[in-house]
Amino acid sequence: MRHRMFAALSLALAGLAAPAAVAHAEDAPFIFSPVGPGAGHGAIGLGGKVHMVVPELYVPIPFFDFHYVRSFTENFDLRLSLNTLLVANYGDLGVRLHFGTPAFSFGLTASLTTVVVVFGGKDSGGAAASFAATPGAFVGFGSHSFQFSIGADVPMFFAAGAIANIGSSGSAGLTGFSPTVRPSIAIEFPVSASTNLYIQGSAMIIPDAKFIVGPMLAIGASF
Repeated sequence: MRHRMFAALSLALAGLAAPAAVAHAEDAPFIFSPVGPGAGHGAIGLGGKVHMVVPELYVPIPFFDFHYVRSFTENFDLRLSLNTLLVANYGDLGVRLHFGTPAFSFGLTASLTTVVVVFGGKDSGGAAASFAATPGAFVGFGSHSFQFSIGADVPMFFAAGAIANIGSSGSAGLTGFSPTVRPSIAIEFPVSASTNLYIQGSAMIIPDAKFIVGPMLAIGASF
């Protein structure tokens, strides 16, 4: 009788522990928060993003918003993000070193930022590409299912190439060093057992150009 009671208690405890472990893994497809999706897990984010250039343009420009985060360990992630309108694209590929718990986390990022723009027609068009080394720092607050994160990174553009008149001959060149600042704030929360909704507000401040790409608002789902 006593052995049966111990066996029943063991099965009950195992049943309680197993769902909790599964829920923890499925409730955390975080892409912006430094806690990430968890060691050995990845998260994909898909959504839309609206850009506005101030004071040059006051017309919202929609972009497709894509993110991918892969956590190799408890403290190290691979990160990829892309905003694209086909003729205008910018993306980041890099790594994140982070520490803490879901209650409070801190992350340092290092990325290569690339901006590619295609303009004009076949005979008078062109393309331009810029490249930046981008360090950043972010903090996150919340729980296993909800995260609020805030921070900034600093794309330091060190090279840019341009090709004029795509339909015929072209020319290219490099420009000098040009730093920018990208502050951002985001919230992420679950809408199902394995899917989060994310809302991110950000901007790109370019001191040399004396204008701001922003505010930018992104809304999407991560899983």
